[in-house]
Amino acid sequence: LGCGIHNLKPELGSDIRTTIDQSLVKGTVYQGKEMQMNDSPPILLKPQDSIGDEKIQVENNGFVYLIIPEQTPGEVWMQQERRTTRWDALNILNRDVKDKSTHADIFQLWINHGPVPTHDRYGYMVYLGSGEMPEIPRVLMNTTRIQAMASKDTSFIQAIFYTTDTLYYDERLFHVSAPCAFSAMVGESRIEITVSDAQMNFSLDSIVVTTNLPLKDAKTVGKCYQVSIALPAGIYRGKQESQSFKIE
Repeated sequence: LGCGIHNLKPELGSDIRTTIDQSLVKGTVYQGKEMQMNDSPPILLKPQDSIGDEKIQVENNGFVYLIIPEQTPGEVWMQQERRTTRWDALNILNRDVKDKSTHADIFQLWINHGPVPTHDRYGYMVYLGSGEMPEIPRVLMNTTRIQAMASKDTSFIQAIFYTTDTLYYDERLFHVSAPCAFSAMVGESRIEITVSDAQMNFSLDSIVVTTNLPLKDAKTVGKCYQVSIALPAGIYRGKQESQSFKIE
């Protein structure tokens, strides 16, 4: 997921792009058909602001990419292109290498956000394999405050909280007391909560999680329940910490 995309220099007149892949052409497949290397112009896979039900799925070199249209208002482009190599410019030692390749066949997949994007966003899946893409999870939020996804049945949630904030979805809520990576595995009678302080804040020793799920032995705050998860310290600061709680 990506969000909050701006052009800080619109006066330059350039488009803002998000590169998804740029690698050697090796078995590119689009719409179930293998594409032959033909040094073609860019191919528009998704026009700007089009949603549609058709999956935009592309495969190259064993990696499969699936664009999430409702999270990607920008254009999606693909290209196979034969490019001149620049080995000598990349490393001075390459000047002494004999029989260097002079050209390379490059596959490129990218999102074009246009010249003046404002709070633009994108979403795509990638996996190693072939054939049918796994089930697309639910995108709960994709903002500069919170980016969050969940399994279809919402039994597994993952989120990045960039600020102290609250994630609402369906009739459930999770609030964290500090920016963190967060996940929750919710069962019928238990929940496992995992947090990580990726900023490694030395003044932060714990993260308080507040939820409306009825957690046993948790502190009650109004109609919500509150638990404190101690964070690893010392050389382990920044690592994740998990705790399991019973749901009453």
